[in-house]
Amino acid sequence: MARSFLPTYGKLFAVVGFLLFALRALFLQGKDVLFAAGPLSVSVESLMGGLSFAFVVMAMCGVLTLFFALVPAKLLMLALEELGVSPKATYGGRGHSRGIPRKRPGRYRLL
Repeated sequence: MARSFLPTYGKLFAVVGFLLFALRALFLQGKDVLFAAGPLSVSVESLMGGLSFAFVVMAMCGVLTLFFALVPAKLLMLALEELGVSPKATYGGRGHSRGIPRKRPGRYRLL
């Protein structure tokens, strides 16, 4: 579990978290301006707002990443079918999550 979760979450945090932080830090207004370049400015308030926003979003992303690392897509779709979701919808979900193997030339076995 840790082998699939930690690298995935680290990459997600590095890319998405940094992007969210940078955008919020550049576009939020504040009183104590540290750096200004045209309409973009970085202030103490925008840095704190960017950090808090990025950490909240990345905490939610961490929960979802951990959930999908722990629960196989096949079991999730079976649980959804037991709750009343149509088999067509769960088949689409399994196909999207690669729970259904693709056909390769020379291999025509179905599940």
